[in-house]
Amino acid sequence: MARLGTLLHTTSLYVFLFMRRKPVVAQGQSLLALALLLLVALPHSWQSYGQLGAFDGPALPLTLVFTHGTLILALRSFAEARVALAEAHARAQTLHELAHRDPLTGLLNRRALEHDLATWPWRVGALLAVMDVDGLKGVNDTLGHAAGDDLLRRFAHGLAQAAGPGGRAYRISGDEFALLLPGQAAARLETLVEAVAGEVRRTYPQAGASVGGARWQPGESGGAWLARADRAMYRHKERRRPSHQRPKLERP
Repeated sequence: MARLGTLLHTTSLYVFLFMRRKPVVAQGQSLLALALLLLVALPHSWQSYGQLGAFDGPALPLTLVFTHGTLILALRSFAEARVALAEAHARAQTLHELAHRDPLTGLLNRRALEHDLATWPWRVGALLAVMDVDGLKGVNDTLGHAAGDDLLRRFAHGLAQAAGPGGRAYRISGDEFALLLPGQAAARLETLVEAVAGEVRRTYPQAGASVGGARWQPGESGGAWLARADRAMYRHKERRRPSHQRPKLERP
């Protein structure tokens, strides 16, 4: 019974090793444990040679080699499959992130916005704001495109902070951005955007932002919602004066 217990408990050691180690390392350590077990079993196998017990004579080392060896190989196969699945999941996450992030600003991109407009769970009362960075062409023409990129990154950084934990910020085209805000934060749109634009103007005085917003209507598609916010933004851009009119909110 003691020998049977040793055989059974050693298999638990193999499982532990494959759970905690890399497959190749776990296999090496498991085979080492099996070799040590064989060394311990050989004296008994020699002494019981000729007996017919299940753990007597050559039956014991053969049992160890075939059953434990097969188990070790099976555990390595499962461990390698687990590693492969984890790596595939990590690659999928990376590709998803690359597909939904703007490389210049680090904000979510238009693809992410379109997905969120259709699936965001807090759409009731939510506000979609679309904004266009004014003055970017002038910065590019006078200070160079590196300065223009810096302007966009500064604006994006401020927008991400303004979105807060309940909102999301996006760069949806060259100089066009969007904010998706839950109902309780929607009332702060004017303050949020003006604070972001004001911070950018400290470095680039000619910069500004035209902003329009639209609240979600029940049953409305994401495309229709975005189109209404976009129209509100363009109306604000057309009417904008040096005194900086307030952002326009598209009405149903």
